[in-house]
Amino acid sequence: MKRQFLQLIILTTCLALAIQFFFEPVVSAALQVNIDRVTFTPHRQPWINIFVSVFDQEDLAVKGLDEKRFTIKEDGNVYSGPIEVEPFVTSERRLAYIIVLETQEKLATSMTLVCQGLQSFIKEMGFRYPGAILNYTGYPEVVIKPTRNANLLIKKINELKPVKGLPRLYDGLLTAVKELNGYTGQSEFKADRLAIILLTDGQDQGSMFSLAADETKMLQSNISLFVIAYGKKERRSLSNLARITKKTGGGYYFAHSPDLISPLLAAVAGRLKYQYILTYPANNFTPDGRSHKVSVDIETADDHGQGIHKFIMPELKTERIEILTTGILIGAALLVLLIIVIKSRA
Repeated sequence: MKRQFLQLIILTTCLALAIQFFFEPVVSAALQVNIDRVTFTPHRQPWINIFVSVFDQEDLAVKGLDEKRFTIKEDGNVYSGPIEVEPFVTSERRLAYIIVLETQEKLATSMTLVCQGLQSFIKEMGFRYPGAILNYTGYPEVVIKPTRNANLLIKKINELKPVKGLPRLYDGLLTAVKELNGYTGQSEFKADRLAIILLTDGQDQGSMFSLAADETKMLQSNISLFVIAYGKKERRSLSNLARITKKTGGGYYFAHSPDLISPLLAAVAGRLKYQYILTYPANNFTPDGRSHKVSVDIETADDHGQGIHKFIMPELKTERIEILTTGILIGAALLVLLIIVIKSRA
């Protein structure tokens, strides 16, 4: 009897554990929070703009967050004042992008699925943001310069054909940087954000320039690099590209199979359009030319996440200029007074 009772207890316990295992609510994973960059507005000193990307474990942009969900810390000190929160897509800020890809005959993925993914990406970006296309197979060629005509961009994607030629990836990236800088420098279009969307297996042959040179130019130009990688995941050049995406405020994705290219490109479009812009008057940051750390904590009903970013606050030399100007005016006044005294004695 005792044995049967013990078996019943064991069976009941196992059943309870099984029910808990199969039916227990799944705890939401933490949000991924990236502080892409921090800018400073001198004429409203010291006002700070923090560009934040928030996405879930499936790399999908998290939308609809208001100012109550954000907590900012300046060098570890919690900021308690008002914060303006606005998604990039609803703001008046401007963005320009360039798609960089290869069209080798022996591509390490499906050319058809690459083109289909890019068509969907361009449709998602729409007619508001100008885009361009660059092919780095052979000598880097700008297939189409920046345009808001999404239909024309899609048409150019459809016209791409496999060709023979070396993958001059690094030269292609540098050409893309020059194209974006040239467009924003020569036209009336002043972009608040520039982005390169690179589809690559990481191979480079025949380039005159290095990846280090590309990295330097991107950082100098405030260009974000987004990479959709394929081929051999362990390739060293891909890990180097992944590192650059973090430094430039972009993102790195690896397509384990060709059918993942389209959803990964959709994730990139979401991060570009639904990046949050936090604007607020700083409490602890001053224009001192020193290194500072800002962190952004996000708390929702189910999820949480934190992003940390170090940056150099620009130094404003207005006080020195004022002192210098005052000194010049006093010197000029004394000189005039001296001349009047000399003439009066003469």
